[in-house]
Amino acid sequence: WIQLAEIGGPQAVSFVMLAINAAIWALLRGQIRKESFDYRPAVALAAYLVLVPAYGALRISQIDAIAAKQKHVKFAVVQGNFGILTFADPDAKPVFLGEMQRVTAELEAQGARIALWGETAYP
Repeated sequence: WIQLAEIGGPQAVSFVMLAINAAIWALLRGQIRKESFDYRPAVALAAYLVLVPAYGALRISQIDAIAAKQKHVKFAVVQGNFGILTFADPDAKPVFLGEMQRVTAELEAQGARIALWGETAYP
């Protein structure tokens, strides 16, 4: 569904959501009022429920094919998982830094080319 934003931004996604709900309401309103069946909301609903996901599946397969041909780089994301009180203790900061460096070296040995640390990682 969200691939539709590629064409018209978030407004396109919002429009389709609104249109689907409007079509459902039109169908229900006709039934509640016992009016003759109006096929137009049903056709619109069916079109949205088939065409929008079909477009999404098409774009996902196209992007996957493009991505498969590209060079890949392994990233390491290192999360310290130290408590907030650790940052308040000046004696713990070298330990914290050493642990982050150790884990980063371990991930580098596993093939990571780029390591990302959280914003509070460096004491």
